[in-house]
Amino acid sequence: MKAFRFFIVATLVSLSTASIADDDAKIEAAKQAAAETCMTEALERYDSATAISEARKYNKSGMRGYYVDFKVGKNNKKVRCIAQKNGKILITSK
Repeated sequence: MKAFRFFIVATLVSLSTASIADDDAKIEAAKQAAAETCMTEALERYDSATAISEARKYNKSGMRGYYVDFKVGKNNKKVRCIAQKNGKILITSK
């Protein structure tokens, strides 16, 4: 009986761990896609861009997605690029 309980507990723990790993992989892929999209958009607008932060979760005023901070242009102006989940890209001055 104890062996059966141990088997069930071990199975449930392994299933939940696998689910968490899949979610982490999806989040990292979304962050990477947002960073790449923002970099191309910043390069198109300002000709030069350097990322000064990693992609982070953004959730403000109903807009969800990820943001990355950049230094752009000749004067190293700081801007924030927001890649929304619906596909829109916003670049705002900091």
